[in-house]
Amino acid sequence: MAELRIPTLIPGFDELVDGGIPIGSLILLAGNTGAGKTLFSSHMINSSSENSKSLYCGFFESKEDIIKNANNFGFNFSKFIDDGKLVISEFFPILEEGITTIISEIEAEIEKVQPSLLVIDSISTLAGDLKNIQEMRIFLKMIHSITKSKNITVILISELPLNSKKMGLGVEEFIADGIIIMKYAQIREKIRRCLAVLKMRNTHHSMDIWEFEIGSNGIKLKPALEKDDMLLISNNMQFT
Repeated sequence: MAELRIPTLIPGFDELVDGGIPIGSLILLAGNTGAGKTLFSSHMINSSSENSKSLYCGFFESKEDIIKNANNFGFNFSKFIDDGKLVISEFFPILEEGITTIISEIEAEIEKVQPSLLVIDSISTLAGDLKNIQEMRIFLKMIHSITKSKNITVILISELPLNSKKMGLGVEEFIADGIIIMKYAQIREKIRRCLAVLKMRNTHHSMDIWEFEIGSNGIKLKPALEKDDMLLISNNMQFT
């Protein structure tokens, strides 16, 4: 039986992952600041919200900014919200409340919304409010357990500092069903945005590095980089 998937509808991407993101999977979307991570998740919300519900849990940007930024690329989040297809929840710093509080709040939102897609943006911001790496492990395991039981697809957004080989706290990648990396790379004296699928369970995915551009309609993939350019990225920019 073929794996059920959510198409991103990003031109050039879905064919890299057998037609889309596997439903019920937990995907780590890691990348440099401004590389297009939130925009990638907006494509996912735009696709998913046509026929089902999405829940966006934001730990950094305000609801108004999220709607405004999505609208800049032609994604009408306001309509999705009015139609009951999208809920954007803002989460403020945890401080003394602890990780159990934030897990309970997200679980309550899931029960109320009954989404098929959950976006958490970002776990890097959340990690700054946690006491230690053990709390991040608890958070990830609980979110994974809650969403797996309901067959919810999860996009975990994580910041990836420039030239860093470590994603977030270094624990997210082990629980994720899929990993997508979005990075800047200097190729032949030009800075380009590049993307790679490092992992996607139950998927015959591309292992190439793909340049992409961001235009008025969002993300669009360009042809895969040539072998020499991929080697340059891997050696000098720590892409993998």
